[in-house]
Parts: sequence; structure tokens; C-alpha cells
Amino acid sequence: MHLDDNIAIIFTHIPKCAGTSLRESIIVNNIESSLIYRSGSFKEILYYKNDFRYIIGHWPYGIENYCHINNPVRNRQKLHITFLREPIDHLISFFYFQKQQIGYSAYKHEIGDKSIVEFYESVPRALNLQTKFCAGVFYDQLFRRTSKAGAKIQLNKAKQNLIKRFDFVGQFENYTNDLELMAKTYNLKLDITHNNVTKTHKRIAIKDLSSKELNKLKELNSLDMELYKFASENFFSQR
Repeated sequence: MHLDDNIAIIFTHIPKCAGTSLRESIIVNNIESSLIYRSGSFKEILYYKNDFRYIIGHWPYGIENYCHINNPVRNRQKLHITFLREPIDHLISFFYFQKQQIGYSAYKHEIGDKSIVEFYESVPRALNLQTKFCAGVFYDQLFRRTSKAGAKIQLNKAKQNLIKRFDFVGQFENYTNDLELMAKTYNLKLDITHNNVTKTHKRIAIKDLSSKELNKLKELNSLDMELYKFASENFFSQR
């Protein structure tokens, strides 16, 4: 597939997985600003009728299918992309970014002085985000109010979507090379940018976790651990 003026790039932007940098590196160089939609609430999307070729926001796979039935984006050809990240590194980055943005964080009342393990033990909705996003909007809404129900269903659906629905699955750790590959594959203009506004500036590394902390985070985030392993075997290692 080569990008033409009719194709919409639908990026499943998982928090802390290079989405803002991707938008500044590829999207703004290939899609006119009038067709870039900065989405609001899910309810707003349900009633949104204006055409677009890119949607800004952290939305699970398939969000464009929930726009108003008369929205022209429904008839556009789609290029579905996402980037995945090593799951423990992802948890660390997400946690410290919430602390960094505490005044604006959706978790500001839950972080307090909690340790990283205490936070994730008490906030299950912040776990396995990569699996939830890749499984899609329907499954995210269906299982939103429970932490364990449907976990295996979500994981299996996420794997299926990676194989059958996504056109490109990038690896955060190989960001620059994968952006170049994506640009070459789909004939996209590329100006590689690393956004510092949404970067986590003060954080620990995986090696700074105790073995007990590491094992607990792996246990809590087991769906993403399995999904990332699946993606590594089916996409990343082949590059």
C-alpha cells in the first residue's frame, strides 16, 4: 500500500509508546492539518461527522468505526499502525510520567506517595494497556469495569489484530529504524523528531528494581508480557 490522498492513517496510540514523536515525524508531513482530528470524549466521537485522515488521542484499535455513520472516514481506505514497548520499561515510564505531570494526571488522586508496585496493585486500569489498546474499542468498553474478566479474550483478540488488522507494528526500542521502514514501505515523507514535551525525564531503569518488585510487575502486567513476546517473535525478530 502506498499512501494517497484518500487513505487515513489510524494510529493506535498507546500512552508512552512514541505516539507524539510519530505524529511530528510522519503525520504532519503527510496529512494536511484540516484533516487531523484532535478528538475529545468517546461520546463526542460517536457524533463526529467531519472527515479526517488522522485522529489524535489515546484510543484503542478501531476507534474510527465509532464515528457518526455519515462520517466520510468510514469509506476511506485505512492504514492501521501501532508501536509496542517492552512492558516493564513501559510501566516505569508511565508511572514516572504521571508523577511528572501530577497536576494534569488522571491518576493524581491515586499516586500520592505510593511506590511503583503499590500504584499498580491499586490501579488495575493502568495495567496491560498495550493488550487493551490492541484488542480494540469494543473489548475495552466491555471489560472496562473489571480487572480480570475477559483477560484471555482480550489477549487473544490483541494477538489476532496484530496479525490480521494492523498494517505495521513498530517497536519502541527500534523507533528510528522502524519509522524509516514504515516511511519507505508506504512512501511517506519523514522528518524524524523526538518530542521532549511528553518525555519522562526523571525515572528509574529496569535494573533499579529489586527482584521482588520486578517479579510482581511481571505478574501484574502478564498480558502485556505475553503480547510483547508474541510481537517480538512475529514482527521484531524478523527485521
